[in-house]
Order: sequence, then structure tokens, then C-alpha cells
Amino acid sequence: YQGYMVDLLDLLADSVGFSYRLVPVYDGQYGLLKGDGGWNGMVGELLREEADIAAAPMFVTKRRKRVVAFSQSYREVSASIVMQTGSATALKVTSLRSLLRVDPKVTFGTPKNGAIARSLRKSNDSAVKAMFARMSANPELSFPADHEEGLKRVRRDPMYAYVLQDAIAEYWIRREPCDLMIVDEIEVSEYFGLAARKGSRLVPKLNKGLAKLKDTDVLDKLYFKWWWQGDQCHDTLGKRTLTIRSGSRQLQRYRSLGQRVSVTSDCIVAVIFAMFCVALNY
Repeated sequence: YQGYMVDLLDLLADSVGFSYRLVPVYDGQYGLLKGDGGWNGMVGELLREEADIAAAPMFVTKRRKRVVAFSQSYREVSASIVMQTGSATALKVTSLRSLLRVDPKVTFGTPKNGAIARSLRKSNDSAVKAMFARMSANPELSFPADHEEGLKRVRRDPMYAYVLQDAIAEYWIRREPCDLMIVDEIEVSEYFGLAARKGSRLVPKLNKGLAKLKDTDVLDKLYFKWWWQGDQCHDTLGKRTLTIRSGSRQLQRYRSLGQRVSVTSDCIVAVIFAMFCVALNY
């Protein structure tokens, strides 16, 4: 395995002293509450003591915090609006507000039950409210099953604007065929954290290691390594992306992403959410 999260786990292991092994999460899910009261995904494996740490781009939510313990955040998450680079509409706009004004035919989308949709639904921003109202009026097109389907719709339809986590968007706009662009960002006040069982002695260790990595800008350097150094689209997208995202704001984006981990005596079994293991290559 290789990727941002593997590097992060290696750094934490060296910093606070543990060993680990990586195991893919069985069902490929982060963790949702099921109808029978149980949990699937990484959260379920933590609760069943099949894993010791869930290390993934997993949102810290109130519902998850009731059953597992989270470390301090290792990434603050924003939402990015992605459109085709060849979209005449996208080239005319520099913000969500201008996108709403320029063309009422633009369809917006985001996964229906995800944390981004939840944040958009709760937003008090008038532009975000207007965007989510369009989504709710056209649910069949606006709520794809996952990011793969959402990005396929963007590539098929120049009038489709897809809203997803900034780190995923920033990765894909820098990968061939270089046909995607970010037109704006939305603050959503969501965070990624590492998870462990309630009462786990690992959480204070993880917090100590993460604090040290933040203070020394190591997380920013990791983000640069896995997102920017592999940029395949400098000539076609670089200038446009830099213009939209702007200098100081861009530098703040250098923090990020993930896997799942479990501990057996002194060995931590890290269960990886594979999509993010090899630099988000699904």
C-alpha cells in the first residue's frame, strides 16, 4: 500500500511508538448506523474489536461520536463545486453566486446521504440554500449514489455542477484527461479524524502525534506530495485553478487524507479504505 494515509500512519507510529499492519475494510464503508441498531464499515469493525483504529477520510459526526472516540482533526474539509473544463457556463463564473445567476439550467449534485449534503441542508448562506433547493427539486439527477457516478455526470453534461469534498476534487482536477475544474468552494465546517474504540489508550497518543505533525507543517507537506507533485494537468488546468482558489487560501488547503487501523497487543492493524490508499485512485 502507498498513499497519504500510509505516510501519515508511518509518521505517527514513529512519533508516538506503535507498530501496525494494514487490512482493507471488509465492506468498503466508513460506518453508517443500520436498521437493526448495528454499524457497518470501519465503525462496525471498531465496535466488534476487529480493528483498533479507523484511519480514513471519515467525517467526525455526532452520531459516530456516540459510539467511537475520535482523535483531533487531521483535516478541515471544504466543499468544492466541480464542472467540465469545456463548459461555457463554468468559464463565465468565479463563484457559486455568479453560477446561480448566469444560468438557471445548471443542475447541482452531491451524494444524498453524505456529510456534504447534510452541511448544505443546514447552511444559512442564501446562495447555498438556493443551490440545495435546486437539488431537492430534481433528486434523480442531483443525488448520485457516489462520487464516481457524480463525476461521470459532470463529464457527460457541461451544465452539471457536482459538489464534493475539496481533497477529492483537488485530486481529480489534476489527473488526466484534465477535463474537470473547480469553480468555487463552500465552507461546510466538517472535519476528518482518526477513530478508535471508546476508552482506547491510543487516542491520546494519536492526538500527541497529530499535534506535533501540525506544528511542524508535516501534514501540509504530505498533502503537497500526494496531490500537487503528481499533477498531470499543469498546462491545461494549473492557471485556471490557481486563479479560482487564490494564493493564501490555496496554502491553507495543504492538510489531508486516509485509512482504518486496528491494534493487537503492541501491533496496530490498520484497515485501509482502499480508494484513498493509492492517492484516491478509484
